[in-house]
Amino acid sequence: MQQLTALQSSSAWLAQLNKAWRSAELREQFEAETGLKPLLIGNSLAVEQQALSGAAARYHDEFRLWATKRLGLEALAPEEIKGQLS
Repeated sequence: MQQLTALQSSSAWLAQLNKAWRSAELREQFEAETGLKPLLIGNSLAVEQQALSGAAARYHDEFRLWATKRLGLEALAPEEIKGQLS
């Protein structure tokens, strides 16, 4: 069996993560398990405040880690993510 390069692994991890991000069901599970509120969408002051406060970045960062564990993608994750999974 051919071993994946680091770039191939990261690409496969990112593809699976993007698929998970687009899944309303997985996002709802994530929010229920973490207690984070759904991200606001659109063009409003509330959306801007969410970004400026760091809430959007926190949501994205936590989703990345949660989905990596939830989907069993630890082996494919980039080293920086693997270091945050413990």
